Amino acid sequence: MPAAGTNTRVSVFGALDYTTGAVTSHLAQRADSESFMAFLEQLLAAYPAQHLTIVLDNAGYHKSTQVKAWFARHRATITVLTLPPYCPELNLIERVWRALKHHLACHRFWNDVASLIERTTYLLTHLVARFHLGKHGGLRLCHNLGKST
Repeated sequence: MPAAGTNTRVSVFGALDYTTGAVTSHLAQRADSESFMAFLEQLLAAYPAQHLTIVLDNAGYHKSTQVKAWFARHRATITVLTLPPYCPELNLIERVWRALKHHLACHRFWNDVASLIERTTYLLTHLVARFHLGKHGGLRLCHNLGKST
């Protein structure tokens, strides 16, 4: 960001489809219950005919009254697994976040929020995470007209 004191945040919500490696994401101005529920609605739309299992950490907005009510309304289509506190290594999406942060480096390299959002969206769209494939698994960025790197 241009100057200290004017930093702007962009929050990213994401879900990893363990079978395909696809990442579904949602960018928001704030990480709060309302934004999280908007992401959940997007997730339902992306997988309309499937029962989803969602692994959550202990972020406050995951446990708010509003979100609990949302999950209660959708219990026929979503199962929630909550991780123990301070165990991010149990959720594979954390590896995606680490790779994303690595590719984005630090906010000081970005002149404006729009450029950061554009690059973040690009990376999330082209990221494939396949941890279950042994030595050929892991994270890959697929870009340049379908070529893998």
